[in-house]
Amino acid sequence: MNHSLLDQHLINVLKVVSKFISVFVTLVGFVVLIGWYFDIQVLKSILPESV
Repeated sequence: MNHSLLDQHLINVLKVVSKFISVFVTLVGFVVLIGWYFDIQVLKSILPESV
């Protein structure tokens, strides 16, 4: 394989990873907002004793 094919493959992999991470972060934020709205302590904080 030449360098341009490797570079294109790396770009494609990074695009997929960045999309996955952005969906994950959005879902985590949504879960936290649901926790705040319904006052569910376990959804509002990983460590309940900290802010």
